[in-house]
Amino acid sequence: MNSEMSIRTDLALEARLQLNEDPTAAIPGIELRQKQGKEGILISEVRVLNEEGSRQIGRLPGHYITLEAPGLRDNNLALHEAAASLLARELKRLAPSARRKKLLVVGLGNRQVTADALGPLAAEQILITRHIRNGLPKELKGNLGTVACITPGVMGQTGIETEEIAEAVVKKIRPDLVLAIDALAAGSAARLNATIQLCDTGVRPGAGMGNRRQELSEKTLGVPVLAVGVPTVVDAGILAEGREEADLKNFYVTTKDMDAAARRLSRIIAGAVNLWAHRLTREELRAYLY
Repeated sequence: MNSEMSIRTDLALEARLQLNEDPTAAIPGIELRQKQGKEGILISEVRVLNEEGSRQIGRLPGHYITLEAPGLRDNNLALHEAAASLLARELKRLAPSARRKKLLVVGLGNRQVTADALGPLAAEQILITRHIRNGLPKELKGNLGTVACITPGVMGQTGIETEEIAEAVVKKIRPDLVLAIDALAAGSAARLNATIQLCDTGVRPGAGMGNRRQELSEKTLGVPVLAVGVPTVVDAGILAEGREEADLKNFYVTTKDMDAAARRLSRIIAGAVNLWAHRLTREELRAYLY
């Protein structure tokens, strides 16, 4: 992939479609499969099979799954619950038996910046159980996973790389699996707040905005790392439709209702994580969380 010609995006699906807009086109080293899920949600899976595919798409070999529906932006409970269930199913497919593993959730981002608050907002709604495992009643021990969570903030707040904080926590509590939740950048305004991406290759915070930080991955942390995110910003230059305005390369834009959208989307992600990590009904989860 020619980086000078490519749009900035964290979405593997967009990077794949940039190579060829036809989703059925054969591209060496890359597979793309699509199907319709519940409530009209489009499920796309990009598989980067080898180094040839990795060079073309600019992504590490692995699985990249997206759920897309314009209604994710809206206050549509049926659609949101369907999305949470589908995302939980895909999490189980990439990392089965989560309840029998020790899980560390890392809510990435800046809680004070609306378009970057997805990770901390989702983390607030996840059922955390690591500290109470030894005191659980017998009937709950088989239904609750072992979940810990951190929201490390950003380097501008702490002076510490997020990866350094995550690495220190991983060494101390020794989880079997890390799940990172982060806001992403899209290459299309149509996908803002309407797409959820899940991958098993980890995450490099800020990559879609050209602000690369140290990655959170199995290579850096020593345990498998899944990443879930939603594109909340788009490069202003894309919206300018090619007009030559040099200053636009330094601007990213979001939607005017980003605060409400972030709350809704964080609930979807947290709901999926709770369904994946614990064997509880939605009603039971609500009772434990509120």
